[in-house]
Amino acid sequence: MDLVVYTLMSKSCNFSPTAFLCLILGCRIIIGVANSTIQTTSLAMLTTLFPETVSENVAKVEMALAVGLIIGPLIGSLLIGYVGFYLPFLIMSGLYGVLFFVGLIALPGA
Repeated sequence: MDLVVYTLMSKSCNFSPTAFLCLILGCRIIIGVANSTIQTTSLAMLTTLFPETVSENVAKVEMALAVGLIIGPLIGSLLIGYVGFYLPFLIMSGLYGVLFFVGLIALPGA
């Protein structure tokens, strides 16, 4: 559910050029809440699915999150600078849409 909210709110950030700043603030707040639930759920699933290597897998997830926090703003600012302001939101909407369907297939009990 949280992945759907994240995808829909990212997509809705593209449709209001006149009131974009107000809409983007609301969208980012909702996206932040949805993202926090994604992180919490993924760590809970990780500990349930792989109980024998919890510390190693949690370390890998935390490392991936840290790398994403470092590289994400760089890639986003390059996209905004060279292509336009809406492209990072379109890319994230598409990425999370694909991730949603991969999760439905790869995690049958979720």
